[in-house]
Amino acid sequence: MLKMPFLTMEEHHEAFYYWGFAVEKGWIPPQGNVLFHVDHHDDLTCGGYFHDFSKSFLTLEERRVFTYSALGIADFIVPALYEGLFSQMFNMKGLVKQPFSTEERLIRLRGKHVLEPAKYIPFLHADKRRDGADGYGFYTYHEGALSDTGMLENVVLDIDLDYFCWDNSLSTTAPKRIEITKEAYEEFCENPYHPFRILPRALIRAEAENGKYYLRYMEASTEEALAEEKQIRARIEHFFNWLGSQLWEPALVTICRSAHSGYLPREQAELVEELVCEGLKRLWA
Repeated sequence: MLKMPFLTMEEHHEAFYYWGFAVEKGWIPPQGNVLFHVDHHDDLTCGGYFHDFSKSFLTLEERRVFTYSALGIADFIVPALYEGLFSQMFNMKGLVKQPFSTEERLIRLRGKHVLEPAKYIPFLHADKRRDGADGYGFYTYHEGALSDTGMLENVVLDIDLDYFCWDNSLSTTAPKRIEITKEAYEEFCENPYHPFRILPRALIRAEAENGKYYLRYMEASTEEALAEEKQIRARIEHFFNWLGSQLWEPALVTICRSAHSGYLPREQAELVEELVCEGLKRLWA
C-alpha cells in the first residue's frame, strides 16, 4: 500500500473518470491541481465531442458515460484542462535529462462541442483569464525530462507504462478489425470516395479472409526489436532515482497499462507494471 491513493487503469482515457472519482473521494480538489504526465505520447489531441461543454459534469456517472462513449486514448487530458481540474501540466516524454520549458496556454470552446487549443496572448487573453471568462480554460504547460521541478502541490502523478518500453508499439496486438458484409466490403473496394477512404489519414483497410470480410484499422508501427529486460530495468531505475530526488510527493498516482491498445507490448506488460509498482512502494509505502 502507498501513503497516497493509487489507481490502475487498462487504457488511458479512463483517467478522466478516475480523476473525477478522486475529486469525489476528496483525494484532490476539484480545481487547480498539477498533472505530471509521464508518457511516451503527449495525449493532447482534441477537437469535437458529443458533449455540451457549456455545462459542467454534475455527477460521476456523467463523467463515466462521457469517458467511455466520447473519449479516445489520446484526447482525455484537454477536457480536464478546460474544466480547470488542472491548472498546470508537466509533460515528460524523454528519458534523457532536459530542463523543463514553460509557457502559458489556453483551450477555447467553439460553440458547445469543440475544444480548440490556442496560443495565450496576454494582450488578448489576460482579462479573460483574470475574470474567469466562460468558454476559456487556461493552464501553464511545462515540457522536459528528468530535471528538477521545484516544489509542487496537489500533484496527480499519471504514468503510462509505455514510457519505459515503447520500442515496438502497436505491432504486438491482434488485428483491430470488425466484420462486415460482402456488400459493404465490395462497396469499400470499388468506391474511391467511400467515406472511410477519404479520412485525414488512410487508416482503414478492407480485407477478405476465409470467406469473411472486415474493415481493419491499420496504424504504422516501428520495426525495432523489443526492449530487453535489462534496458527496461535500467529505465525504470533511472526514473525512480529522479523521482525520489524531487521536493514533492503526489496527492494521487494513476497508472495506465496500455496493453490492450498495444502501446505497451503485451509480453512485457506484467514485468513493467511489477517494476513500477515496486518503485512506487520503495518511495512511498
